[in-house]
Order: sequence, then C-alpha cells, then structure tokens
Amino acid sequence: GGRPPAEALDRLREHQQRLAALAKERQSEALLAELERLILLSPIRQGPWGVEGVQRALLGDALAGPLQRWPLGTPVLNRRNLPEQGLANGDIGVLVAGDDGGRLVLFPGGRLLHPARLGAAEPALALTVHKAQGSQYGELLLLLPPGRHLDARLLYTGLTRARQRARLYTPLAPAARTP
Repeated sequence: GGRPPAEALDRLREHQQRLAALAKERQSEALLAELERLILLSPIRQGPWGVEGVQRALLGDALAGPLQRWPLGTPVLNRRNLPEQGLANGDIGVLVAGDDGGRLVLFPGGRLLHPARLGAAEPALALTVHKAQGSQYGELLLLLPPGRHLDARLLYTGLTRARQRARLYTPLAPAARTP
C-alpha cells in the first residue's frame, strides 16, 4: 500500500470537481450541502493511507502553499476556537472567491471569513476518525491502513458518521508466493 486506494481517490476527485464548480458559481447553499455529501476518514495522519497522504494525492503542491492558493471549493478545517465568529476548532468551511478576486472561507450559516482570521487551517477532503466525531456525511469512505488491527470502537465511530452509505477500504494481503 504505497498509495491510497485509487477508487477512493477517484470518488474524492469527483467531489472536488463538484465543489469547485459550485464555488465558481457562488452557490453557497448547494456548496455547503455538497460539503456534507462525502468524506474520507482514516485513523492515522501520516503515510499514504493517512489523511496527509490522501490530501497530498488530491492537492499536490498546492498543499504546501498558503490557504489562498488552494483550489476553489477546497474544504477547510478550522483549527482554532473563534467565539467572536461563532466558530469552534473542528468546524469545516469551504474556499470561495471573494469580490476582489481573493479567497474567503464560507462556513455553515453563511459566514464568510478571510483566511488570515483562521491561522492554522488545513484541508478537509480527508479527516481523522477522531476529528469527524459529531459530524455526519451522506457517503463515507473509511480507510483501514495496512498493519492496523481492526479496532471495533474506531470502526464504529467511523462508520456511524455515514448517513446513507459507507465504504470500508482495507489493503489486500499480498498473495502467497510459490517458489
């Protein structure tokens, strides 16, 4: 498993494209609804099957740059409590174009924030199971990375984030080699 599962990435790329199209059209309600249609969860952050490996596969070099350079429609995970904005650590918004051609982050409730207000935000095309607690998504892609034992609590927490459909990805065991 040197790469995240291709099928999971394909589904996320379709989601990315729909988000980008809605962000360009400034369709706020449809955009926020699309945000909750699909998520990929992994129990780990590092490695190809971890959250960071998945986001790197989807965002490439943009991932290293500032939030303003991420593609339009990229989901954004807020990492700070901002009570004056009505935002909590873990809230998810989406990157949209501002009137001046800059970028803003749209949060549920129609709140628009300048990326500078967020500080240490990260993309949220994929989340750790832990970070997704309390949220619900239409469709869920759950990665079970190589070498992880099946933790029933983690599976339960992950799978119960799904409203309609959940897909579980586990690496195939290498085929037995015959000399």
